[in-house]
Amino acid sequence: MKAKYFFAAILLSGTFSLLKGQSVLYGVTSSGGSNGYGTVFSYVAGASSNTVRASFNGTNGINPTGGLLEARNGILYGTTLSGGISSMGVLYSFDPLTDSLKALVNFNGTNGSGSYSGLIQASDGKLYGMTSAGGTNGGGVLFSYSLTTHVYSVLINFNGTVTGKNPQSTLLQATDGKIYGTTLNGGANNYGVLFSYDPQTTNFTDLYDFTDTYGRSVIGNGMIEGKNGKLYGVTDAGGTNGNGVIFCFDISISGYTPVFYFNGSTQGSGPRGNLLQLSNGLFYGTTSMGGVNSQGVLFSFDPVTFNYIVRTSFSGANGATPHGGLVLASDGLLYGATSAGGSAGNGELYSFNPISFVFTPKVSFTTSNGSIPEYGALVPLSPAGLNDQSALNDRVNVYPVPCSRSFVTLDLKGRGYEHLSLCTMQGKEIISWPLEPGVNDRQLQVDVSGLPEGIYFLSLLSAEGMTVKKIALKR
Repeated sequence: MKAKYFFAAILLSGTFSLLKGQSVLYGVTSSGGSNGYGTVFSYVAGASSNTVRASFNGTNGINPTGGLLEARNGILYGTTLSGGISSMGVLYSFDPLTDSLKALVNFNGTNGSGSYSGLIQASDGKLYGMTSAGGTNGGGVLFSYSLTTHVYSVLINFNGTVTGKNPQSTLLQATDGKIYGTTLNGGANNYGVLFSYDPQTTNFTDLYDFTDTYGRSVIGNGMIEGKNGKLYGVTDAGGTNGNGVIFCFDISISGYTPVFYFNGSTQGSGPRGNLLQLSNGLFYGTTSMGGVNSQGVLFSFDPVTFNYIVRTSFSGANGATPHGGLVLASDGLLYGATSAGGSAGNGELYSFNPISFVFTPKVSFTTSNGSIPEYGALVPLSPAGLNDQSALNDRVNVYPVPCSRSFVTLDLKGRGYEHLSLCTMQGKEIISWPLEPGVNDRQLQVDVSGLPEGIYFLSLLSAEGMTVKKIALKR
């Protein structure tokens, strides 16, 4: 007899990877490496060193600042601030199987120039991003790039007052299908705007014009969608104390609300990395300045009670001036990087335990292994084609592969599994469910009918350890 489990696909804003019992994280530095133009590096969670996988050489870009995106084809993509044919930056790809780094699009001014922003892959399969300058009005562009046709398209030319200008944050596609983003400048008050873009209708809407009173200057990773369906983000400046705010935007009513004002001295100031929401509902993030050492803090924030707690103050020796976001790895630790500090002053890769609150410096960037990681969180993925060949994984059969049906079937072989979860290749958990006693002697069917085409990771937890299987959905 088969046991069927049907799960609702509810998107949670936690990021993690469950691969061979430990995460392999990829990231970029904006300088350093063999040419001094920046690197792509990998890091095994818990290790004391990183590995440079590729160095930017000018032709394929200079100064990658916006972090990496792992697309559903297993390739990593990003943008650079400069370099390329016109020295205005590039959109590049990096293949973690071959360590091949190449420019796909050269920004030339007309099609945009100088991107600080990371990329997203929307439900239509295209990559979306922004440049901070260039375009028809010189205020930057919102663009798309097709991974199948390799066509780059300028969708919006930011013009200043109406649409905002100079975006320096990463976009977000919310569960309503619209793409949301912010600009640094422009809008009614010249402090930037919060906008939506509908990829189906091509409608652009200015939803909110930032003010100095309630927070301004969004820089870095952009917004996330919380468990409650609302968007959350941080501003680098403005607010009651002038040190930035945590804000909430309710897309159902287009309502913007500051929910926390940074005070600078003890709580930090100038947050730039995106927030990360864990399964306990708490947000974790960093500020680039302020705190007891004036070099930034790592904090937690409860969006229900508004309780804010500084968990770590950066001191310089343990890192300073974090600009990027955090990621949750399979060892249960948060990982991030600072843009300064460490033993060489070029930044520090660190871990933080959200249970014991222990902060641990892991790797100091020394120029040869990269220097000055900027915006963008680390990206968890498998360095071996996203395949896991561990002995535990051989005990579970998953079929069909690839799957074009409404469910996938698991043969559990009586291994005493206690918990099942499913996450996207970007690490967002969409299924989390305890398994009933006795189900392990049966076949388990997991409903995937509501999920789009792509690669997913299914994990099963038992007393023997973690079993992870890759699932490819074809539609």
